[in-house]
Amino acid sequence: MADLADERGVAAAAVPSAASEPLAPAPDTTLPSGAVEVIPKRKGNLFVPGHPRYGGRKKGQANRKTKRAIEMADAMGVDPVKFLLEVIAKDMVQEPVRGPNGQLVLGTDGKPQLEWVCVSLETKIDAAKAVAPYIHPKLVSKEVTGADGGPIESVHVEMDIASILASPEGIEAAQQLALSLAAARADRLIDGPDGEEE
Repeated sequence: MADLADERGVAAAAVPSAASEPLAPAPDTTLPSGAVEVIPKRKGNLFVPGHPRYGGRKKGQANRKTKRAIEMADAMGVDPVKFLLEVIAKDMVQEPVRGPNGQLVLGTDGKPQLEWVCVSLETKIDAAKAVAPYIHPKLVSKEVTGADGGPIESVHVEMDIASILASPEGIEAAQQLALSLAAARADRLIDGPDGEEE
């Protein structure tokens, strides 16, 4: 029986014909006692696309550490964001008095003595930095492109004002547009740029 070679030049055993000797029995594949079979690790994604997801944390749900922090804050009756906003808003806050060795000084009732201290500008800035993401989330930058990732197409329209004002309908439309723009500008001047009364 001759060996055959595939296109890569690797030799492959020829298939025995019916006229040749009978096939040998299959080798014994049982493992000796105490041996462990090693199964090769599967590479790539274990799930096929579209496979439903089971278990795990739902998207947008707080993780264990966040849940625990919220539970602790609720149990203590504190709100960190509210506290930071109060630090920003106030010029003075009460702080526990500490002795020369750094330990709290207790009053006659057993509670720590408090004293009024000024809140520094640096402390207010740090508090504002810490609380800002809860009030104003960071903006995500997004690239704006035209069709198929190409440049944005701009259209320039030229108007002939004389031909627009030649007809009574054009004059009426121009007057309505001018009045609505003037009303919008007057509202902005009265209310201010943020929509609040000045």
